Amino acid sequence: MKILELCLSHGVGGLELYVVKSCSALSKRDDVVAVVSDEGIIKDKIKSLSIVLFTLKPIIRKLPFISAWQLANIIDQESVDIIHMHWNKDLPLAAFAKYFSKRKPALVVSRHMQMTRSKQDFYHRFLYGQMDKILGVTKSLAEIAIKNLPPKDAHKSDYLYLGVKEPDHILSSVEIADRKGELGIGSDKFVIGAIGRLEPYKAQHLLIEAAIQLKDRGYPLQLLLIGHAMDEQYLTSLKLMVHKEGMDDSVIFNDFVDNPQEWMQLCDALVLTTIEETFGLVLIEAMRAGVAVVGSNRGGVLEIIKPKETGLLFESGRSESLREQLQLLIDDSTLRQDLATKGKTYADQMFDEDAHFNKLYRLFDEIVNLK
Repeated sequence: MKILELCLSHGVGGLELYVVKSCSALSKRDDVVAVVSDEGIIKDKIKSLSIVLFTLKPIIRKLPFISAWQLANIIDQESVDIIHMHWNKDLPLAAFAKYFSKRKPALVVSRHMQMTRSKQDFYHRFLYGQMDKILGVTKSLAEIAIKNLPPKDAHKSDYLYLGVKEPDHILSSVEIADRKGELGIGSDKFVIGAIGRLEPYKAQHLLIEAAIQLKDRGYPLQLLLIGHAMDEQYLTSLKLMVHKEGMDDSVIFNDFVDNPQEWMQLCDALVLTTIEETFGLVLIEAMRAGVAVVGSNRGGVLEIIKPKETGLLFESGRSESLREQLQLLIDDSTLRQDLATKGKTYADQMFDEDAHFNKLYRLFDEIVNLK
């Protein structure tokens, strides 16, 4: 079986990293070809995997006929059996390429984003008619797709939770103390991490607002805000908030890192502030690293965090609610440790990366053998 991994996104988030993980994991079992954008992080990371790599740049995304012909030629030239697509904007490209190709490979879509409207029109009936499977990364995404897909294609929708690996290295208490010392974090500080792209939708400002409220109540805090600034104006506004409150020494801004789980282990709690996250990969990374987590009460987070059992939920968009949940963790170290322990056990069972790719590969095998 030959698998083509397709993603022309030039972002630097979980979706793009999942493409790289897919290439790495699946190439250990079968031949993998990658077709990606010439920009962003995917190309450079895949180069190190020693797999066949192509780049494309569609001109008209809704009707990308020229790029689709190019992709169809790659499909036929490389004898591709299955296309694994990730980014919603690549759907027309993948559908037309399959239609133009001589091999007519299977097309499986890992859907990371919500399907916001009905797909009953002629154009979308064609696009989704080319698909063999749509895998939502949560149950709720799969259910939404079933409601919006053309009736004859609704049965193609299912879900497969993403997975993450355990940390490569569990830091000892001495290593944690040394790392904190290097960063200038005092031993008396309660460390709260937020890892992800810096942009308004991710709502990191809510954490800063909650931290200001906690500071006013006398709690010594240290924030770690780690992620690439997709919106420089938003990053500037966050830094202005911090400076205005005299908290420059209490907030560390750091760009994208390759070892997020090591940074997570420096934290007493990790927070996901997104207004409505479709999944919440960063939460399960933290859980597998043994860190207590807090997330907003909307979207895919509800399929990860069981309140007061595997983590805490706050009311989406409300910094006061986030402050209340963080205050619970600061005031009750037993609760914090209990959530961290149970969260790790749950994440180890439900969101293991090797188990995820085992299931995905078996699904690919079944689909190809049925064609």
